[in-house]
Amino acid sequence: MLRAAEKLFAEKGLANVSVRAIVAEAGQKNESALQYHFGNRDGLIAALHQQRNAQIQVERGRVMDQMLEARDALTLRDIAIVMIRPAFQLAGGDSGFRDYMKTFAHLVLLSGHKLTTVLLRNEDTSAREIRERFKAALPHLHDNLFELRFESAARFATLSMSGHAGEKGAFRGRAAEFFFSNLVDTIAAMMATEASPQTLALLPG
Repeated sequence: MLRAAEKLFAEKGLANVSVRAIVAEAGQKNESALQYHFGNRDGLIAALHQQRNAQIQVERGRVMDQMLEARDALTLRDIAIVMIRPAFQLAGGDSGFRDYMKTFAHLVLLSGHKLTTVLLRNEDTSAREIRERFKAALPHLHDNLFELRFESAARFATLSMSGHAGEKGAFRGRAAEFFFSNLVDTIAAMMATEASPQTLALLPG
């Protein structure tokens, strides 16, 4: 049922898919199956996010271990790689994960909450570690400015990969690696760029 929901959400948009449509796509006879397992549509969406987020955390742990084995300290670009490589690799081997990426982008756009707040609230320990490593690498950034940068970087990465997921062969081959490398460069630059005097003058507090 989760796979059916992912597929429909990716095709039609999160707001345009009913419980009845999900049940039909999953080959179930009535809505009681969804209610039994997830309670309601929101429960199903939460379960979907939890399942995929668990996959990302496992893959991010593996990527992080590889990075730390290869060098003594991580650069900003390394941290950006650890941030986005897991989802990129999972999407390359799983069409369902590509559907999820599109769905999660809808959640980002529709949610009234900050993306980073959602990730940290859902006990995403790997996202917390990424945030802490960025923070440690950028001690000169004002706290408010750092939080804005990290939120913007997370949203930009999510929406960029979601849009890219619709391309043929989006996550494999030279063109895919070019997209990924450029995205990493962009995320690192977003975090590292010096704040202008104009921005610093407008900082709250």
